[in-house]
Amino acid sequence: MLLLPLFNPALLQAQSEPAELRRKLNAATGRMAHQLTIDLAKAYYEINPDSTIQLVNQLLRGEGDKLSASTKADAHNVISTALQLQGHLSEALSEARKAQDIYLQINDSSGISSVLSNMGTIFFKRSSYQLALDHYLRALRYKEAMGQENGVAGLQCNIGNIYINQNNFEQARKHYTDAQEVFVRLGNKRGISYTHSNIGLIYEETGEFERAINSFESAFKIDKELGDLFGMASSYYNLAEIYRKTNRLTLSEEHYRQSLQIAEEISNPTGIARTLNGLASIYLVNNAYNRCIQSASSALEIAKNAEDYSNQLQALELLTEAYDRTSQPNLSLKYYKELVAVKDILKEEETNLLFAETQARYENERKEQALALSEKDKSLLDARLNRQQLLNKVYIGAIILTLLVLFFIINQYQLIRKNQDDLRRLNATLEEKINQRTRDLRQAFEKTERTDRLKTFFLANINHELRTPMNGIIGMSEHLKENLQSPEMRQVADSLFDSSKRLAETMSAILELSKTEAHPETLPLEAFDPEQLVYTILRRFEGDLLLKGLQLDFVNFAGAISLVSNAVFVERILSNLLQNAIKFTDQGYIKVELIRELWAGQPTFCFRVQDSGVGIAANNLKHIFEAFRTSEDQLVRGYEGLGIGLTLARKYAELLKGQISVDSREGQGSVFTLRLPLN
Repeated sequence: MLLLPLFNPALLQAQSEPAELRRKLNAATGRMAHQLTIDLAKAYYEINPDSTIQLVNQLLRGEGDKLSASTKADAHNVISTALQLQGHLSEALSEARKAQDIYLQINDSSGISSVLSNMGTIFFKRSSYQLALDHYLRALRYKEAMGQENGVAGLQCNIGNIYINQNNFEQARKHYTDAQEVFVRLGNKRGISYTHSNIGLIYEETGEFERAINSFESAFKIDKELGDLFGMASSYYNLAEIYRKTNRLTLSEEHYRQSLQIAEEISNPTGIARTLNGLASIYLVNNAYNRCIQSASSALEIAKNAEDYSNQLQALELLTEAYDRTSQPNLSLKYYKELVAVKDILKEEETNLLFAETQARYENERKEQALALSEKDKSLLDARLNRQQLLNKVYIGAIILTLLVLFFIINQYQLIRKNQDDLRRLNATLEEKINQRTRDLRQAFEKTERTDRLKTFFLANINHELRTPMNGIIGMSEHLKENLQSPEMRQVADSLFDSSKRLAETMSAILELSKTEAHPETLPLEAFDPEQLVYTILRRFEGDLLLKGLQLDFVNFAGAISLVSNAVFVERILSNLLQNAIKFTDQGYIKVELIRELWAGQPTFCFRVQDSGVGIAANNLKHIFEAFRTSEDQLVRGYEGLGIGLTLARKYAELLKGQISVDSREGQGSVFTLRLPLN
């Protein structure tokens, strides 16, 4: 598989004919001549990178003192790109860092993005994928900020190449497809060819060989139309790889040779070494070991000169295998040891690169901070001068203002004295009024307290006075129920018993509500098992549930937990909720749930009682917890009661620092939720 050289916008800019550029250069002087020299050097990128390096070095040596900072940075970046294309990665990285330093000093966003992209390509060829990705992403931010769509799409391709090498084909395909859409819209044929080739690589890696061949052939047609020898050589190589993998060795060898011919024509050492290794692999499969050794040895020599470690490794692997098959263990061992040594060098270089990049980044950040501090110092100096001028004006104004203020103070002194006398008289009057109002409020408060005590005393006494005869009525009616023989009289006794019992419960509820409103003291807290408490309450209502034929569901979503609260008040609240649910449900179900949740950002324990009863009309929901508010609809349907059970439940919940809420639809049932703090 040949991953195309990472997309370099500089190559897109190097489309002019060298002869035309030379003609213009001969007639130019000064800065125009400097720029045309850079453009001519770029035109030689793919034709002859050596000429690129020679032209730029001549410019730096001959006109170095006359070059602008921007042109000097461009010169180092062009040399870096040419060295990178030749495979001289260490030298390329050194030149790129020189360019980066200058671009940062002059804050040239376009230059910074270009050199970051070039450095990413260098790290990619070193197989330092994380460093490559880091540089591409930094370059991408600059390109997006400048609105350079071609540059953004090119960097998308480069990031896709990294994902291919990490076998993340879906991410790679996404980046290539996004880039291809931009290239098609902009009419960038070279970019379209590039994405065709690399999408073909994805097909190759996923085993879709025919689709891969179609993609490579599409790329080749565009490259041929453009006269792009580098792209044509890459397409030939990719097709050769596919034919080798599908065992079409004759076609594979033919395409390798065509790729080799173009690589030699454009003096591309990496392409030559790579293609020689491809031919050697075919010779190895065909048992032509001497030809394999010859081809791999040539590839190894070229790769060493170009510092191309990837092709060195492939050549050494082929030589190790070929000598092993020809029963020459000494030579096989020799190349195997060299293979291990190259791998060790790669690991060491990876460490050194990481260290060097960290150090370079530190230096860049230090320079940026120093530049920022310099700008800040200049700004501070300007600010000090402006402040001094302003102070001079302020001093003059302050003297004038002081004189005016003194005149004003003297003029206002008498007026202030008069106002103070008036204010003292007014304060005396207000204090008398406040004292009188305080006395009135104290008397009203004492009267309210006396009234409250009298109310409590009255309720306690009336409860005692009414309970004694009421207990007698309940006892007598219960005795009559058990002893009367006549069915009619027994029915009268049943009605009497039920009515008196309900009256007694109503009296107790009224007294309890009054006591709760009068004495909201702090309740003692204790730990208890909420699940066990619910089981105790449910057993109390088993008879009522069976009598009405209602289904009961109890689900504990909260799990085993110990709740710290007042168990007596919690029991009263749940009893009221269950009693209401059973009262207003004629058929269906009653469901009780225990839940833990976050309420208003706090951990909360919930008791939820749900029924399938008559529900509550929307206009009654806001009054449901108010005392003695029984809706007309309930009275019409024959549901008895004063309507204070829910009021008591809400009072108890407030004493427990909790809350009761209701969600109901008329005819669809109701859901009451008691929330208590877990902390």
